Amino acid sequence: MSVAVLGICVICYFIANIYQNKFSSSLKGQIYPMNYFQIVWMGVAGIGYFLVGLFSGGMHFSGLTIWLGSLAGIMSILGGMALMGGMARGPLSMTILIYSMYIVIPPIMAGLFLHETVTKSQIIAILLIIVVIFLSNSGGGKEKKIQDRWWWFLCIGSVICIGLSNFVMKFHQKIMPGAEIKEYSIVSYIWGILIAGLFAVVLRNREMKLGHERYRITAKYFVIPAIMTALVQGCANVCNLYNASRLPAIVLYPVTQLSTLMLTVLYGILFLKEHPTKRTVSCLLLGVAAIVLMNF
Repeated sequence: MSVAVLGICVICYFIANIYQNKFSSSLKGQIYPMNYFQIVWMGVAGIGYFLVGLFSGGMHFSGLTIWLGSLAGIMSILGGMALMGGMARGPLSMTILIYSMYIVIPPIMAGLFLHETVTKSQIIAILLIIVVIFLSNSGGGKEKKIQDRWWWFLCIGSVICIGLSNFVMKFHQKIMPGAEIKEYSIVSYIWGILIAGLFAVVLRNREMKLGHERYRITAKYFVIPAIMTALVQGCANVCNLYNASRLPAIVLYPVTQLSTLMLTVLYGILFLKEHPTKRTVSCLLLGVAAIVLMNF
C-alpha cells in the first residue's frame, strides 16, 4: 500500500510541476505574483481539507499539531522564497543543484532523533541520487566561481528550511501515526498564506517602484493552474503524511524527489519530443538502480 501511495504522490508532484511551470511562463521577471499564486493554491487546498474534515466527523487540533504544523508552514515558505532569491542572484542549474540536496536532511535527522536505521544499500542509493541530481542540473560548460555571499546564504537557507519542513512532517507522524493529518495540513497552509502575504506586500511595493508592470491575473495562466496545483499538492501532502509513519525518511524523500525528476525527464522525451542525451539516459539508468537499492 505504501508503494502505491508513494506512486500517487510522485504523479501529483509531477502534475503540480506542469501547472506551476505554466503559471511561471506568464511572469516577466516579477516575483510577487508567485506569492499570490502560493496564497491562492494553499487557500484552496486548506478550504478543501476543512470541508472534508467538517463532513467526516469533525476535527481536533492538538497543541503538538498546531506547533509542528506552524513550524512546517513557515519553513516551507521561507525555503521557497530563499530558492527564488537564489535563482534570481545566481546560475539556475547550480541553484537547483544545491537546493536538491535538501533530501539528505530528513534522513540524517530521522537517524539522530527518531533512531531510524539505514542499510548500506540505502547509503549507496542516496549517493546515486545525489549523482543523478548533479548530472541532471549541471550545464555543458564550466560555471564561473560564485562569490556572492547572499547567493550562498539563500541556497543553503533553502536547503535547511525545506529539509526541516519535511522532517517536521515525519516527526509529527512518528508521534501521531495516521492522526490529525487534515489538521496538520490546515495549520501549515494558514502559516504559509500569512508568510506569503507578507512577502507579497513587500516585493510588490519594491517591484512597482522599480517600474515593473502590474501582473494581470488570467484564468489560463493563474486561476486554473492555481486550482490544479491545490488539488494535486493537497493530494501529495496527504500521501506524504500517510507514508511518513510507514516508510523510513531515507526512502520516502529521496525516492519521491528522484522519481518526480525521472517522470519529468520521460515526459519531456515522450511528449515534448526532446532528444535524450547520453547524460539523460545515464540519469535514468542510475535513477532506476537507486530506487532498486532503496529496497535492500
